[in-house]
Amino acid sequence: MAKPDELHDTDRSEGAKNAKESVTVVVNGAATVVALRGNPTLTEVVTEALEQTQNSGQPVENWELRGPDGAPLTDLQVKVKTLDLDKNDQLFLNLRAGIGG
Repeated sequence: MAKPDELHDTDRSEGAKNAKESVTVVVNGAATVVALRGNPTLTEVVTEALEQTQNSGQPVENWELRGPDGAPLTDLQVKVKTLDLDKNDQLFLNLRAGIGG
């Protein structure tokens, strides 16, 4: 049996080889990198991004999350890895219109 340091990319599963360990979230124009521990929900990713950028004045419900294509991600209970994000993909988080005045 091969030792772990002797394994080649072809010996590893495609999913493990392409697994993304972090995601960049752009919060009101400021990018922050959120480490993915396990497979968190989008709510957990949003909460961490807000904490990292010191945007704790508004609850998660007041924020709108958009995917790399600009489409709204309305179900924040979805696991982040189901989005199948590429290495350079970013999520965009902004206050909903009319909030924060």
